[in-house]
Amino acid sequence: MTTLAFTDAGGGYYQYESPDGSVPAWAAHMTPCAAQAPVVATVPLAVTPYQFKAALVQAGLYTQALAAVNAADQLTQLAWAEALTFIENDPIVTKFAAALGQSTAQVHAIFQLAGTLNP
Repeated sequence: MTTLAFTDAGGGYYQYESPDGSVPAWAAHMTPCAAQAPVVATVPLAVTPYQFKAALVQAGLYTQALAAVNAADQLTQLAWAEALTFIENDPIVTKFAAALGQSTAQVHAIFQLAGTLNP
């Protein structure tokens, strides 16, 4: 197991335990860096639609998100309406983030918040 660490353009820090030392696809656009001490706060890999949308409400982004969905292509609208989970590094989430002007670090914070919310 090899510990790999990366930073993104927004200053977010990501650490990954790679079984074979290879860089995961989600980190291809990030900058490698020295590994840091373990981070206490964890981000869930996936959250429920309720958790994701409730976190957007709490962050004051829900209305903007709805407008972005309504202006989006049909596949994005379908994903918003029918997804069983929302995943932080999913292309649909990345598309929402760009439409809302949110950095990777801000999306990360939304998922941290979402993971604490229960229906």
